[in-house]
Amino acid sequence: MLKSKFNKAIQPTPQRHLFCKVPQKQGHIAPRLMAALYLKEDLVSLTWNDLTVSFEHLDRAELIEDWQWLVGSALPILITSVGDAFLQSETGEIFWLITGSAELEKVADSYEEFQGKLRDNELIHEWFLVPIVAQLKEQVVVLEQGKLYGFKQLPVFGGKYEPENFELTDIEVHFAMSGQMNLKIKDLPDGTQVNFSITE
Repeated sequence: MLKSKFNKAIQPTPQRHLFCKVPQKQGHIAPRLMAALYLKEDLVSLTWNDLTVSFEHLDRAELIEDWQWLVGSALPILITSVGDAFLQSETGEIFWLITGSAELEKVADSYEEFQGKLRDNELIHEWFLVPIVAQLKEQVVVLEQGKLYGFKQLPVFGGKYEPENFELTDIEVHFAMSGQMNLKIKDLPDGTQVNFSITE
């Protein structure tokens, strides 16, 4: 059974069982770029608060604990509203944690360089899935304190980068569960069937 140290945030309901087949592994770039181009010319008005979530009330190390197997000692400095994170290492480098496909990509050598890249519209569209967030906002799926847009089905299991595959999810639960599920399958051969027992 997968258990989260954030059990207090999970309601004690009966377990549900997820039977998933590990698909052929693909990088994040193609599907995310497609999502970034999706309805790019038909966006609603967005602010920085629509694209990011506040996590000042959370312990940064605990928040990313279930991803330590991938990120090491790096700590989050920014969390996107679609559930990814930007982390800074002890040497100051900035990394992009893509929770849907368990990838860690270096995006800047320093915080200052990262700040500069945040002025690049193309990168903003890819990193923050701007068109997806715009559609969710248009559908009145409004962010709440302590929540983000989490995947109903992780892309690593075939979930799509589409508005219909996102729902409001507790920040802690999102990072705990996505980290645990990706860890469990990271060394499995393509096509392996896995059984998850998850307490919500």
